[in-house]
Amino acid sequence: MKYLEKLMILLLIAALTAGCAAGPEETLPSAEPTVPVTEFETEPATEPMPDVEALFGGEGQWIYNLAAGQAYEKPEEVDLNSLFYTGVDYPGSWGSISDEEQDLLMREGFWREMDIQIMPAAILEEQLQRYFGVGLADVRIPKGWVYSAETDTYYSNHNDALGCGVTVTGREDLPDGTVLLHLTVDAVQVGEDWYWETPMDMTLRPVDGVWQIVSNVFAQGTPPEEVRDLAYYQDLMHWASGFDYFMAAGSVFNTTEDLDLYHFFYNGVGIAADWDMLNDEDRDLLLAAGFREEMDLQMLPGSVMDEELRQYFGLGLGDFRIPAEWACDPETEVWYSNHNDAWVPQVAVTGFEEYDGGIVRLYMTVDMVMDHTGEYVSDADMVMTLRRMDDGSYQIISNAFALDVV
Repeated sequence: MKYLEKLMILLLIAALTAGCAAGPEETLPSAEPTVPVTEFETEPATEPMPDVEALFGGEGQWIYNLAAGQAYEKPEEVDLNSLFYTGVDYPGSWGSISDEEQDLLMREGFWREMDIQIMPAAILEEQLQRYFGVGLADVRIPKGWVYSAETDTYYSNHNDALGCGVTVTGREDLPDGTVLLHLTVDAVQVGEDWYWETPMDMTLRPVDGVWQIVSNVFAQGTPPEEVRDLAYYQDLMHWASGFDYFMAAGSVFNTTEDLDLYHFFYNGVGIAADWDMLNDEDRDLLLAAGFREEMDLQMLPGSVMDEELRQYFGLGLGDFRIPAEWACDPETEVWYSNHNDAWVPQVAVTGFEEYDGGIVRLYMTVDMVMDHTGEYVSDADMVMTLRRMDDGSYQIISNAFALDVV
């Protein structure tokens, strides 16, 4: 070995030794990372390692954290409601939007007592392109959001916040240039199910000096393969069509026509209504029918109910029995219901079977079900039969007790 090479090695060893010898007097940074990070492999990576502290704990990088709390195999499947649950870091409140916007949100059932998240479409598009490489046109808009065409803005309405505790446990560089981060996430949501302290694999790709998220899936073997398949049906029951599948799961009907409209439309049809909106004739009509002004009013236009029933059951309003609890203004063809409480059954999908012709049977556990006699059954095992339509949607055929339920 040449003298110069030996000298360079000795100098390198000396430098490393000096670095390790920094004693207890060494001042350490006081701020700890928001997310604990384990040591990664010592071999140099073919691509620069994502700054994990910046991804999951740095200011403005919250979207990686929220993206880690759900499972999706491709960017188009990401759940925008969870991803943008805390908004898009855009300032604003009820007082910052116009009266016209406020009226729109109130008509759509928003509550002033709750916060609003203001999400301009341009910002949503920018953030989706930045973090996922897809745009608003490529993903599904949550039903709970309200869109204003005048301001090109989406709104959501809730008070709580959402985030995940994430620990990075490893990293792999893949031949295609992507990076696979092995994570442990404290809470992962799949439909209505939550998984705790769950191993996940998040794939990232480098694009123009930043990292885009390709997918976030359960690590191999967790949860069981059949549960991953159920995730589709859990999603169907929750986000694809809002509360309507839930409401249908809360009562027993052996044929579509047997559906109990009173409970299916128990929370109304998303139209804000109160007694002050009524004219004198409608007020007298409802009072004569036994309605009480101290109780809430649900306004049920026949055209809206007919549209929803055709969408979810393939039958119109004229094919069902009108509940005795409703009152109707025949001139406007609007029905009314009168009660103060709300009701949404809690549903867990426990299994499914698929048949030829697009028929699917979902096995569910429902916390409270109204049986044929009007009695409630707790924690009932149910079988809901669905028919897949040409456009990919599902219509409900029946919802019956499982064979072992009396």
